[in-house]
Amino acid sequence: MQYDCPVVWLTEHVKDSTILVVGANVSEIDKGYERIYVVALGDGGAVEEVIRKVSNLSFVKSYEVIQRKRDIVKLSMVITKTRTMEASVTYDATPLATWVAIDGFERWTLGFHTYRQLRDFVSRVSEYDYIERSRVEEVPDILLAINYASLLRFTKETLKKLSDRQIRLLNTAIRQGYYEWPRLV
Repeated sequence: MQYDCPVVWLTEHVKDSTILVVGANVSEIDKGYERIYVVALGDGGAVEEVIRKVSNLSFVKSYEVIQRKRDIVKLSMVITKTRTMEASVTYDATPLATWVAIDGFERWTLGFHTYRQLRDFVSRVSEYDYIERSRVEEVPDILLAINYASLLRFTKETLKKLSDRQIRLLNTAIRQGYYEWPRLV
């Protein structure tokens, strides 16, 4: 449970809502805020309640409704930095899946380069948040190498298709610390 996260707070206070964090921009985390991209799911009433509560939360600096449908809303929010996100940046954690928040808890799937980084991350996060369950799996080096090789090949093929302007934009985004997953919000 993250006590300083608006996403967790929303699922705790809006019955039958689920929120997926599908992207984040942490380039301004040292200034005290981060931008997150979320998808809120629930019946029509729950989705409207999420939007209403987002507009009144003190740790949401600004928000924009990107898309609204009957049982789903896509939002971009600038929020006060959360300690867990700050720790994930500090300890170089790599998000491996969409974060899912439901009933006041959030599930993160993170990758770490070393066991020490994982241990330090858990130690830091445990100081102020409650970790109910965790699971650690070591990925064999051969799997990392296979995934790295296929990712490198995919990246090279994709970069060949980009225009010079797109490459400059991508370069700027990476330098500023922007990352997003999955690609579409």
